[in-house]
Amino acid sequence: MKLDKMSVKDLQQVLINCNNQIEKPEAAKLAKDVAAELQARSAFKPGQWKGRWNAIEVAEVLEPFRAIAAAAPGNRNTAFTTAGGLHIGRKHTDPDWKFVDAYSSIRTSRINAAFSCQVDRPGDDAVFRLFFADLSVSKERDVLLDGDRTICAAALERWREIAASA
Repeated sequence: MKLDKMSVKDLQQVLINCNNQIEKPEAAKLAKDVAAELQARSAFKPGQWKGRWNAIEVAEVLEPFRAIAAAAPGNRNTAFTTAGGLHIGRKHTDPDWKFVDAYSSIRTSRINAAFSCQVDRPGDDAVFRLFFADLSVSKERDVLLDGDRTICAAALERWREIAASA
């Protein structure tokens, strides 16, 4: 299928059809290719992607982190957002743009911490990072954990400790 020869409307219909069969590997690959073509034409809308690591799935994974951040005493930051700086306010053609840039954060007078999830482009794997700074020592946040979804259990346990120390 020559995607570069298809109209935007036809590509969007192909993406809808692929989303209805996203569990099939060939449909998932075609959906990723179609999303990339739509993105290259500045016609891609993130809500069109129903494959792995869309904003809804990321929000579900980050929900326990949001709940802990929301309950952290004195938290001055947003408990959770899908509007990270590498997603909002950038064009889809910007090389730094992220398909998903979501995070949960805790900031008090003593600590500054965030647990983030970024997905570069539709169909890519999610990258999770846990950042932490003890503000009595430094304003720079260190990356405590960095990896795929397998780090989430360890990150959640550390997140509970961070919130308790807030």
